[in-house]
Amino acid sequence: MMAMENKIKNKIGIIFAISFIIGVLLLVPMVTEAKGNTHKLIVPPEAEADYVYEGSGTHVGPTLYDDYYYKIKAGKKVSVVAPDDTDDRKFKSWKIVSGEIDSFDANSRETIFTMPEMNVTLSIEYEYSEDMHRISVQNGYVSTDKNAFDKYIGSFSIDNVAVDLSYYYSKIKETEAYAKKGDVVYVCTKDDPITKKKVFSKWKIVSGDAKQNKTKSNKIRSSAFTSFVIGDEDVVLKPVYGNIPKEGKKISYKGNNYKVVYSVCMDSPKDLTFEGIVELAYTGTKGSNKKIKIPEYFEYKNITYRVSKLDCNLAGNQELQSLTLPTTLKYIGYNTFAGCSNLKKITITGKTKISSVSKFCEYSRGAFLNIADDAVITVPKKQLDKFKKYLRKPGYNGYEWKTVIDESTGIKGK
Repeated sequence: MMAMENKIKNKIGIIFAISFIIGVLLLVPMVTEAKGNTHKLIVPPEAEADYVYEGSGTHVGPTLYDDYYYKIKAGKKVSVVAPDDTDDRKFKSWKIVSGEIDSFDANSRETIFTMPEMNVTLSIEYEYSEDMHRISVQNGYVSTDKNAFDKYIGSFSIDNVAVDLSYYYSKIKETEAYAKKGDVVYVCTKDDPITKKKVFSKWKIVSGDAKQNKTKSNKIRSSAFTSFVIGDEDVVLKPVYGNIPKEGKKISYKGNNYKVVYSVCMDSPKDLTFEGIVELAYTGTKGSNKKIKIPEYFEYKNITYRVSKLDCNLAGNQELQSLTLPTTLKYIGYNTFAGCSNLKKITITGKTKISSVSKFCEYSRGAFLNIADDAVITVPKKQLDKFKKYLRKPGYNGYEWKTVIDESTGIKGK
């Protein structure tokens, strides 16, 4: 009887042991899958990636951060597909930029692999036709696809970029592209346009044939984010930076003296398209003061300067006859030109629109009191009516610029 009981116990023990082993074996894949961490799969924008789905049920594809970054769980099978060939470009092979992949067929347009326990970055190598030119960017990024740029920076246009560049920098990583003569390529700096010591100045064509698309807002300035029209050669581009001057630094340029009043500022993207600007105060002119002309902007030693203030006092100067002021001025100063009895011609001009004529006039109150009686003030034509509103005769509660302003002959638009 005891022997029979022992046999039964042994059988039960064996059954439990087998059940335990089977349970463990069944749990191993689950545990393994549970331990699989999620990593980034980075592919070129023209490529596609998806899970290789096996079995029945609802298909849930990889989480898509955007067209470059996919969120893939380690251990999952993934399919990546290169675009179809065109007359200008043919698929050559895949290239593993970073990460380690087992059993990866680099020469297949559509290849399948198991996602490793690490981030993976893939690129595609192509064969290009003879009329395609290579565009290389040193310390920057390039793309021939404007739509690709649009997706990552929101409402993009060359003259109106309203987004933090750091968001864009993390997306585009191509330093080379291919384009035909007449094609447009889009470039941006790799580093932030402004650092503690340097500020972006302009793009330099190191070699090759290309022409930069200038911004409409200001033809003399470049942008850290811009485009080029490709010519008949391979092109190498690079951004140029200038050393940021300290506040208070004195600068002389084309006969005028200036002082740095604001070391670096990032103005409205609509105006500057991500350019670092150093603001200046005009402090005087070398030599004769008969004609004084102050520019909006000028470039000097790889730095773009903007004149935003007058820090001078020419009151009572009888030599001054003609004065040209930029529309970038935010402050002129009371009595700055008061008593210049020979000052007959005042021109306020520039490509930059004065954002607030009322404030412009308010901050310049009394600047031209007692100048020549027949003096004529010329202002931007589109803002003439606003200037007439605020440049009033004495006795009104307006902002007096001179003793008498004849609204029919003393102020005009151009």
